[in-house]
Amino acid sequence: MLSVGTWIYIGAAIASLVILTVVLTITGGNSSNVTPGGGTLVGAHNIVKTYRVDDRYFYQGLEFVQGSTNQLLMGEGWWGKSNLALMEIDEEAKSISRVASYPINSAYFGEGVTYFPADSRIYQLTWKDGVLVVYENLQDPTKLKEIPLPSQIGEGWGLTHDADYIYISNGSTKVYVVVPNSTGLSIQRVISANVGYRTPMFNEIELVGDYIYANAYTTNDIYKFSKIDGTLVKIYNFADLANLQKKEVQSLGQSYSYDWGNNVLNGIAYRQETNTFLLTGKKWDFMFEVALTD
Repeated sequence: MLSVGTWIYIGAAIASLVILTVVLTITGGNSSNVTPGGGTLVGAHNIVKTYRVDDRYFYQGLEFVQGSTNQLLMGEGWWGKSNLALMEIDEEAKSISRVASYPINSAYFGEGVTYFPADSRIYQLTWKDGVLVVYENLQDPTKLKEIPLPSQIGEGWGLTHDADYIYISNGSTKVYVVVPNSTGLSIQRVISANVGYRTPMFNEIELVGDYIYANAYTTNDIYKFSKIDGTLVKIYNFADLANLQKKEVQSLGQSYSYDWGNNVLNGIAYRQETNTFLLTGKKWDFMFEVALTD
C-alpha cells in the first residue's frame, strides 16, 4: 500500500498538472495573445450598420467595385450554381441586392474574385479545377479566357490585389503573390503568416494598405497580417455577427434544415470612404458594416 504522504504527493502533482493544462489551453502553450511590441492580438470592433440581403448566396469572394461606393463584386460558389455577380447597396432601405449574374462552367466550383487594375480584368478562382476565369469590362463582365492556376498553389480559395500583384489563398496559412503573364500566372513570392501555434485555413482575403485580412475557414475569426513579412497583427472574432444570423434562422424555424457546417463567416469588402468593412457569411441573410476599433 502507498503511504498517506505518498498519496498527498500524488494528489498535489495531479492538481498541478490540471492547472498547467488549463493555463496551456487558455494561452495556447508557449505562445500568447501578445504581440512582440507588447500589445494584444485580440482585436475589437463595432457594428455600424446591418443590411438585409435579397437572397442567401454562397459567398466565396467579395469586394467593392473600383470607384464605386454602392456596388459590390461577388463570387458565388457551389457546383452548378457558381457565378460572378454584381450587387448594389440601397442605403435608404438598408438592403443589398444582386443586380447581375454571370454563370461560369457548371462543372466548376467558384471561389474568390478580384478586379486587377493593372490589366483592367476580373479574375475568379475555382476550387479544385485548377483554373481562373478571366473577364473584361467591369461594368458588364464578359468572359475573356481561362488560365491555369500554378500547380504549386494547389486549390484556389481567396483572391485580392494591390496595384502590382494578385494575392491568392489556398486554405493554408500561405498567400501566393502572382502576376498574370502570356501563359497564365507567375508566382513572385509566398507570404507565410506567422500564426504561431494556430492553424487557420485562410479563405476569403482582402488587402488594405500593407495588411491582409483573412477569413479563417469554419471559424468566426479574421486574421490581420503583414503582406511584407507575414507578421500577425490582430485576430478579430465576429461571433456576435454569427449569433445574429443564428437568431434569424431560428426565428424562421429553419434550425434543422440550415447547413450550419458550411454556412460560416466568409466575405470581406473594405469600404475606403468610411474605413469600414462589409462582412458576411455563406448563405447569410445579412451583411454587416463594421468598424475595427483596435
